[in-house]
Amino acid sequence: MAHPQPIAKLQAPARMVKDQQYDEVSVVEISPHAILPQTTGGFSVMLRHQDRLLLYCRRGEQFTPAHRDRLAAMGIHRLYIHAHEKKFYEEYLHRNLPKMLDDDGIPVDDRALLWGQSAAGLVKDIYQERLSRSLAGKRFARVEHMVQSSTDFIRNPDALKNIASYVSRGYSEYHHSLGVMVLALSLAQTYEHFDDETLTGLGLGAIFHDIGKIRLPQFIFAKKPSERTPQEMAMACSHPTLGVVVAGSLPLHQLTIQCILFHHEMENGQGYPSGICGADIPLPVKILSLCNVYENLTRATAEGPAKTPFEALSWLKERRDRFDVDVIRRLIMVLSKADLA
Repeated sequence: MAHPQPIAKLQAPARMVKDQQYDEVSVVEISPHAILPQTTGGFSVMLRHQDRLLLYCRRGEQFTPAHRDRLAAMGIHRLYIHAHEKKFYEEYLHRNLPKMLDDDGIPVDDRALLWGQSAAGLVKDIYQERLSRSLAGKRFARVEHMVQSSTDFIRNPDALKNIASYVSRGYSEYHHSLGVMVLALSLAQTYEHFDDETLTGLGLGAIFHDIGKIRLPQFIFAKKPSERTPQEMAMACSHPTLGVVVAGSLPLHQLTIQCILFHHEMENGQGYPSGICGADIPLPVKILSLCNVYENLTRATAEGPAKTPFEALSWLKERRDRFDVDVIRRLIMVLSKADLA
């Protein structure tokens, strides 16, 4: 494959996409670090020169080390793909995410962005497509693969900080689920006895913990709990059991099912739906429960504006009878290491 010429000479009509400026609806911006050597993408890659987009690599051509080196030499920080090829780019991200996350040649903040683009697309589909049959096969495998690929990367405090910043920008249910997953996996890795299967089950539990809400009227969750009628409150509190039903066709870990069902249980037995307490709540579920509450507190919701990390942690400490105290301590440690508290 011929290497592209320096930007100043990229004027050949054969390499020109169109003699016009593209608007933001027509193209999607991507990072040059998404171009991995010895991989092939089902999308064309373009770069911007003045008011034009010029073809850099055609769909189906293999990327080489020279592609990255040339982009760096030209000082290119953003590339573009056709909007109608975005699904092929997302498939490429999912397929190559482990390589990207393990590549120390890619800055941590760029790896966090690539992770966010891949993870958000997957989880958004789950909550918006309401677990269509296709999810039970290929799509669920992608979600599981994403969780497994994320675990080691999230262990890095710098990665956690950048991922948390990315996830916090969203307001949707799937952003919340991703935020809970990141915190829960980070916290769980402070325990030496959790194996990979447990971490995967916990990560999937975080992704799916609120899936039961898709079966309920959404206006309920737009209200403050204090403004809900008794019937609406009962419906809202049914989402853990509904979640188990909604996800019943998926090949879930037993721990993942426990996370969905018990994520609103409390240490003092005043949670729901079962009212179990203390040692009856599995430790990974306690981790998820705490991270769920903290993430909700630090995100603007119907209950009010987002609290600062200090305010959220103070709120948790004042209600420490609801949570495992050691889990609270470990959450503070994880947030401090990542400079998030």
